[in-house]
Amino acid sequence: MESEMQELRRYLTDDRDEKHRNELIIFQGGNGEWYVGVGEEGTWPMRNFVRLCTSGGASSACPGLTRAIAAAYRAMPPSTEEKEKSPN
Repeated sequence: MESEMQELRRYLTDDRDEKHRNELIIFQGGNGEWYVGVGEEGTWPMRNFVRLCTSGGASSACPGLTRAIAAAYRAMPPSTEEKEKSPN
C-alpha cells in the first residue's frame, strides 16, 4: 500500500474553454506527508506544492484535512504516465 500512496495522482480540469488547462496533483511523500499542487497541464516537476503534515501541522490546525486529501487521492485514477512516482 505504501508504494501505491507514493504514486502521483492527477486530475485535469474538464474546462475545455481554457487554452492552458490546469491539473491537480496529489501524492504522499516518503515521509508520510501529503503534497498537493495545481499546475499547467503536463508540467512536471512542479515547484509549487502545499505540504500537509500528518503529525502536527495541518492535522492539528485543520483536523480532517489530511483525511480528506487521502480520500481525494484514492478517488483519483492512477496516473496514465508509466510508473510516475513522487520525487521523494
